[in-house]
Amino acid sequence: MNKSEQIAEQILNALINVRTWGFIIFNVIAYNAYGNGIKDDTTAIQSAIDAASENGGGIVWFPGGRTYKLTRALSVPSNVTLYGDSSAILKWANGVAAPSKGAIQLIGTNSRVIGLTLDLNGKTTLNGIAVLNKGFVIDKVTIRNGYDYGIWVFEDIVAPATVPAGNDVAGEGFITNCDVSARDCYEIYSGRKVVISNCIARGDASRTSSPSQTGFLVWGRGRNVALQGCIALGSYLSGAFQFVGKEQSEATPRMINGNITMTNCQAIINGPGSGMLVVDCSYVNANSLYIEQTGTGHGIKLSQSDPIAGSTKSITIQGTVNTNSGTPVYVESVADVELSLTMQTVSAAQLAYIGGAGKRVKFRGGTFNLSSTLGADNFFAFTNNAFGSITFDGVTFKGSATGYNLRNAPFFGEYVKIVNCIFDGVRVNVMKPGSYVQVANCHFMDLDNVIPAGGNFWINCYEADKYSIIGNVAQITPTIANFVLFDSGTNRVVANNLFI
Repeated sequence: MNKSEQIAEQILNALINVRTWGFIIFNVIAYNAYGNGIKDDTTAIQSAIDAASENGGGIVWFPGGRTYKLTRALSVPSNVTLYGDSSAILKWANGVAAPSKGAIQLIGTNSRVIGLTLDLNGKTTLNGIAVLNKGFVIDKVTIRNGYDYGIWVFEDIVAPATVPAGNDVAGEGFITNCDVSARDCYEIYSGRKVVISNCIARGDASRTSSPSQTGFLVWGRGRNVALQGCIALGSYLSGAFQFVGKEQSEATPRMINGNITMTNCQAIINGPGSGMLVVDCSYVNANSLYIEQTGTGHGIKLSQSDPIAGSTKSITIQGTVNTNSGTPVYVESVADVELSLTMQTVSAAQLAYIGGAGKRVKFRGGTFNLSSTLGADNFFAFTNNAFGSITFDGVTFKGSATGYNLRNAPFFGEYVKIVNCIFDGVRVNVMKPGSYVQVANCHFMDLDNVIPAGGNFWINCYEADKYSIIGNVAQITPTIANFVLFDSGTNRVVANNLFI
């Protein structure tokens, strides 16, 4: 703090009310808050908040360089802002019971928290900031030592029966530039029209008490949520970014049409949880997603647990996924998924798993990098004859060792389409796909790494009902004898393939 800022702070400390920017500033020190971390400041702070509310709104200011001791929840009504910088610390006292919703409760419309640090002191069952109404702003807030929810957008405190339909949930607000360490760092449970931007989640799944579950969680009745430039760090038991339509105890999902968008988000994690987890939630769109998972968890996991058909569908993801021992992409029993990914793994047995009773999964663009740990027939694994269709369009497959195949396990579903792809040191081996296989306009290159000297280049469509191999180009070197097609299908078209 420079000299001018020190003088300004001294002036503000001497005044109870200072009118500026059309608001009244209420200095908590003037309402007998000590800010020494020893004396209980709760009553003084709430008095300043109440005075601002009686004025019709205002800024409750916390001078920096102080620690304000809390023993009860702060209730922030309409048009009141709690304001300070990161050196103004609100710390929950030792040995004090946690309130039911949060240490700071935004109960009114257009209430705000800006610039403060909230230390939850490792209190289990204590939430940080609970949003219980609309029009909120939480900006430049740091929450540390959280052992429950960090920022929690929850239901309106007014009983739903007393308010119009659609107005019984919190939301229509912004969470920006925050840094949160908690069990569930950011949770949108009943919020709608919420924007979370440039925020950091810090998880620790290894701690024995209340290990971290999620970084950014949208579930229940949460929907219409946008995440922009958010980063999840550390480790989580469940998912760094997690979108779930129901609790396990619920019979049916509350949230199916999530309408969740992600832009330029990152998960740099090292635990058992997934980088992105979607369960019983639809209409999720992620662009420029980056996942670096150095632990045991998956990169992206999309699944459906609810018996209602279509509870997980319409998922679009574009980005980069790198994993250690977890599968980069795990998709089970979902529909209408489009993925444009650059993927690789250090030691996972599969680069992707596609299975269950889903349908219509498309990989469009992107690069799939094979590692030496992948088995020769485990580039992809497709495991259920109830699965519908899968498409690879414009994908580059890169092999780093011999024998890599684009392959699926027996009893795959009804339709496999591979078009406009580049296979660099990779060959195609589609085993028992069911009804139809199409390989068209693909380019096969660097086949010496795939086929032994004197061997054959082949596309295997074993036991396909019908297939078409049209317009492909394969670079055949003198060490490779010729093109061979393995099949036992009855309806087949092989035409216009060029071998050079």
